[in-house]
Amino acid sequence: MPRSLFIALVTLFVLALVGMAVWFFFFYEAPQRELDTSPTVSDFLPFGKLREGPGPETSGPGGSAGQALVSGQRSFGSLTRLVAAPVAGFAVNGTTSVRYMERGTGHVYDVALASGKGERVTNTTIPRVYEALFAEGGALVVVRYLRDDNETIETYSAKIEKGGSGEATELKGIFLPPNIKDLVVSPDGKKIFYLAAFAGGAAGFTAAPDNAGKVQVWSSPANEWLAGWGSERALVAATKPSGGVLGFAYLIDPVRKTAEKLLGGVPGLTALMAPDGNLVLYGRSDGPTPGLGIYRAKEGVAAVVGLASFPEKCVWKKDGTKAYCAVPEQLPAGRYPDAWYQGRVLFSDRIWEIDALSGDTTFLETLRELSGERVDAVKPALSSDGKILFFINKKDQSLWSLKLEGESQ
Repeated sequence: MPRSLFIALVTLFVLALVGMAVWFFFFYEAPQRELDTSPTVSDFLPFGKLREGPGPETSGPGGSAGQALVSGQRSFGSLTRLVAAPVAGFAVNGTTSVRYMERGTGHVYDVALASGKGERVTNTTIPRVYEALFAEGGALVVVRYLRDDNETIETYSAKIEKGGSGEATELKGIFLPPNIKDLVVSPDGKKIFYLAAFAGGAAGFTAAPDNAGKVQVWSSPANEWLAGWGSERALVAATKPSGGVLGFAYLIDPVRKTAEKLLGGVPGLTALMAPDGNLVLYGRSDGPTPGLGIYRAKEGVAAVVGLASFPEKCVWKKDGTKAYCAVPEQLPAGRYPDAWYQGRVLFSDRIWEIDALSGDTTFLETLRELSGERVDAVKPALSSDGKILFFINKKDQSLWSLKLEGESQ
């Protein structure tokens, strides 16, 4: 090849490379990832407005119902994982079935305990539900979630209608005021009690689940509280807990609209009122290990229970004679309940029974040994006969049931 031709080809090649470099650095635009334009809850709900109307998106006319739609169900003898998908909340229907709301979609399902078959009840989509509380025997659901701004808490109360021919139906209801700090349903499922910001502090209101007949029954200049409901005339407002920080709980009579200190000066205080309106299962944490105690409100007497757990992992029997608690096998070093609330620590639990009268405790089951995996039980509930314990696994928000075959008589 002549030398002059070779030089010309090399020159052209170098010029081509320079041109490509100039184009890449100054003119090239990388392809953009398509934004997720799929509809979200804000596309369907009139935020901040208290009005009747349809809920969010409805998927198809009637949707798909009457099918075995519950995936990942698995039995471990007396322990059963009823639903593998994340659950926002559930309600127990006697001893035969469980109604729950799926966290990712907001769809409501029924699961038959005998057959394990699931049926979708509603087809209204509410993405990213944080909490679902069922009332009126499961015929109404109060849905709580964060608005798209990740700051505003929305609360939507909706009736669950029965569809014809097994069809899934649309949720229709109203919005409650925005930014409700905490909300609980009465033991009979006919009322709600919620805490909202008020004049720089907080106020407590009772109402029907659709907010009808709203009445203010309590207020405080402080604004960080958690709500509880023991009996018809025993509401509880407790300061949000933190390890080593003195907490207080007040007993509220919603009829007389009076409040009196229930417990005070307890580090890391959390409280769970019994259905009798007298006994309180409370937690304290002033060191590396949290502890449980039982407080008798009428007598003003407290007794320590020899279990290291939290009231949020416990449930009272309807007669108030016993409580069932999920108790961690081990407690890693940390500040409680903060480390657990923040998800920095997950537990592997055992189930214990507490005799409320004697204070005696009875070991029932180790969930890890039954399932072969870590189960951190929260939001426990009992069947109507008190023989089946239901709970959500905090690890993945799956729904479980445990037959209390070892229940002491």
